[in-house]
Parts: sequence; structure tokens; C-alpha cells
Amino acid sequence: MVTTFTNVLKEERIILMKILQDMFDKIVAEKITHEQIATIAITNCLEQKGIRLTQEQKNKLKEDIVKKGIQDLSISFEDSQLPAEYLPKGSDDLHNIFVDIDAEVDIEKIAQTFIDKISECIPDLISKEGELIADKLVKNAKKMLKDRHSITDEYESTIYGIWAKALDLLETTIVIASETGEDFNKELRENPIPEKSHMIEVMTRLHARACQVASEILTLLKKGYPDGAHARWRCLYEIQSVLHFIADFGEETAEKYLLHQWVESYKAAILYQNDCERLGYEPMSQEEIDILKDKRDKLLERYGQDFNGNYGWAAAETGNRNPTFKEIEKHIKMDHMRSFYKMASHNVHANPKGMLFKLGLSHTKPNILLIGPSYLGLNEPGQGAAISIYQATTALLAIDSNMDSLVACNILERFTRKTMDAFVEVHETIDKEVETK
Repeated sequence: MVTTFTNVLKEERIILMKILQDMFDKIVAEKITHEQIATIAITNCLEQKGIRLTQEQKNKLKEDIVKKGIQDLSISFEDSQLPAEYLPKGSDDLHNIFVDIDAEVDIEKIAQTFIDKISECIPDLISKEGELIADKLVKNAKKMLKDRHSITDEYESTIYGIWAKALDLLETTIVIASETGEDFNKELRENPIPEKSHMIEVMTRLHARACQVASEILTLLKKGYPDGAHARWRCLYEIQSVLHFIADFGEETAEKYLLHQWVESYKAAILYQNDCERLGYEPMSQEEIDILKDKRDKLLERYGQDFNGNYGWAAAETGNRNPTFKEIEKHIKMDHMRSFYKMASHNVHANPKGMLFKLGLSHTKPNILLIGPSYLGLNEPGQGAAISIYQATTALLAIDSNMDSLVACNILERFTRKTMDAFVEVHETIDKEVETK
């Protein structure tokens, strides 16, 4: 039998229910007896008359009920226990107090008393049971995870078997882009171009990040997570777009992009300072805050207040005082990709479309709650990754084009097209199979 968290929980729930039943039976046996009910009923009626019994009187009352029943009971009170109307008129006077038990009202109160006693025990029981289950899960974790891994490994092998050609081509494309970028970066570091120093710094770093994100996409696709891969493609697309924007506008824009980190750092510091107490962290020193603010303020003096925006480094280039990523797309003539970008955004944000739209689901079974891998839907993020890593690399190589870089771009373009064709081919084959089922 496969060990799972649910199986362990079910087993322990049986134990929990037995413990609850034993507890209930114990309370019933100890508390819900004839004499206990009668004692509580009489005590409640006396309290309605303003007379509160001591514990000693309650114990004596219970003993008398056991011995005599409830027909002939008497209780002696101290004067201090009695309201004025029941106080004796003289030293030898006795005042009889008759109790008329309202069975319906008193039984409800008594029942509530026992319910309260049981309820008081529940939180402690749940805590103890939670600890018991957690301890058992720790002991079973290795076997549980081993069983789960055997299932996921088998499914991942199935996914790879279906998409092998496309995935291998995508991986080859990423390797070509990564090694090309690595060689290009090494060449530029050894033979720097002073008039493009900021471009080289920014664009080589952005390209390295693009290669890393592309590898993350590949990993997610191999494991059957197309929606997660699509979300990461959104990031890759943004990196590729910024690379082209900086390549188009040049050295000054690259410098502003690099310097804009201080604007972002100051904003992040203020957010942290506002929230650190609730998070239980130590606040930054005022000196640290002042240093960041000073750097930010000097940049605003140099570039103007527009530089303080999220894309303030691109304000002058776009002609927009508060530019957004949409302006970046427009200026590099990639705005036709907006619908694809928005589609990928559904897998980033917690909107209803992201909840209902899943690349990993068949359109014939859209209501399945997908919580794990799927062999469907790898086409969209796979093609996107190939195109974006190609475009990111061509933007980088544009810094200093030569015969080698042009040949590298040509090779990369060929593999990008092969990769896209392979993803389309597998996707169409799967679509036909789904339609016939």
C-alpha cells in the first residue's frame, strides 16, 4: 500500500474517534448518574431562589439521595446563605423551603453542563492528536516520499517520452545561448569597450538571468508544470524586452537602468521599516535609511522626479513621465505580444482567470482541479522560451557584432525554429488523440 499523508491521517482519525468515545463514556459514567442529575437539579432550583450550596452541602445532598432517594430530603442552611424572606423569625424557628423541580429547564441546563465539560477537553485533545500525527508522519516521511517519488518519476518519464524531441531541442537552444553569452562576456571583459561599459555590465547580467530563467522553464516543462513554466516565461519575456530596449537606446539608458537600483532599494527599505515590527525583525538604522535616501535624492536631482517611478529609468526614452512595461514593449515594437503576455500573467496573479484557465488541462475536461503535473500544454511556454532566449541573445550580441556573433545568431535562429516546430508537432498529435477519446 502506498503511504500518503491522507492514509496516515485517516488511521489517526480512527484513533482520535476512539479516544473521544472513551472520554465521552467516562464522563457519562462518572457524571451523568441518577444522584448527580438530581443533585444538580436541586442545586439549580435553590440557586433560582437565591440560595447557593457549599461543596460540602452538595456532597451531603448526593449521599442522602443515594441513601433515601429524592422524596424525603432536608438540608440545613447557615443564616448567611438565606435571603431575608427565608430567615428564621426567632431563635427556635425553622423555615421550610420547598423545591419544585422544572424537569425540562433543569435537564437542559444539566445537559449543557456536560456538553461544556466535553467541549473544554476538545482543544487539548486536538492538540495532542495533532502532535501524535505529526510525529507519526515524521517517522513515515521517508517511505511516504519514496512512494510519491516513484509515482512522479514514472509520470515524468511518460511526459519526457511524449515531448522528448521538443524538450531536447529547447535544452540545446538554451545551451547554445548560454555558452554564446559566456564566450561573449569573456571576450568583452578581456577587451572592454569603454564607451559601452554600462551596456556591457547591464546586458551581460540580464542575459545571464535570461539563461537561468530559461533553464527554470525547461525544468518545469520536463516535470509537467506548463502553467508554472508559462509564469516564468512572463519573466523571461520582460528580461528579453528590457535587453532590446537598452540595446536600442544605448549607454546612457543602461547607466540609468543600473542606477535605478537605488530608487528601488530606498522604496524597499521604507516598506521594510514600516513592517519590520509586525514581522518580528529588527528595524534598519536611521543612518542606513539616510544613506539610501541621499543616493535616491541625488539621482532625482540629476534625472528629475520622473526617475522615481517604477520604470523611471525609461521615462525620457518613452516620453512618458510614468512609463509602464507596456511602453517598453511599444518602443521595441513588441506590443503585438501583449495578448500572450497577459495570458501568461494569469498564471502569476490570483485572479479568477488564473484559477479557471490551465494549460495543463484538456479543453474537454476543464473542471478538473489540477494540483500536480500534466503532459498537456507544454507547447505555449516551450515555444515562448525558445523565442525569448533567442531574442535575448541577439540583443546581447548586438553590442559588438562580428562574424562570430552573426554566425552564432544564425545557428541559434535555426535551433529556435526547429524547437518551435517540434513543440507544435507534439501538441497537434496530442490534440488529435484527445479529440478521438
